[in-house]
Amino acid sequence: GNINNLAQIGRKFILQGGTHRNLAVVKAQVDYIKSKVPDAEVYVHPYSGEAGAIGAGLLALEKFKKEGRTNFKGFEVIERLTYRATTSKETVCNWCPINCQRTFIDVYTGEGEGRPWSKVPLERGWVRLIVNNACPKGLVEDERELKVIKEKMERVRHEFPNIAHFVQKEAFKVSGQKVH
Repeated sequence: GNINNLAQIGRKFILQGGTHRNLAVVKAQVDYIKSKVPDAEVYVHPYSGEAGAIGAGLLALEKFKKEGRTNFKGFEVIERLTYRATTSKETVCNWCPINCQRTFIDVYTGEGEGRPWSKVPLERGWVRLIVNNACPKGLVEDERELKVIKEKMERVRHEFPNIAHFVQKEAFKVSGQKVH
């Protein structure tokens, strides 16, 4: 998930993942982190690509232990994988003013329901993954799906209230008393 307030998670950051072999990516991320957390210590993992893969594997294992199942189809299926990626004006998210330039990754599984109603139609047998979105709303294409996402976000908001927002609201609330 995306983190909106970097300072709340600390001041030490380790960059991992294969993209961090590209120094321009590292520079951009360090600049961004330092703009949000000026005293941040930022490190690039010495084996960033491998660390990213290991991290993804550990998350998958954790999910498997919790749910007892996996969506992994096997290496044979991966060998024959058919997919296409689309990034265009039709994939731009319009649920908020940010207008994220999303990418639709369509994968043929033979089991997908398709999305014939989409701005980027998808035939039966295909499933869609949506990436490059800044928030959970960008994971969906239509209002029915958005309603489900908003309900989930509202449940999380109630379960884990934003204390900083509450304090800010209360600290600057108008009391109605006259100041002399």
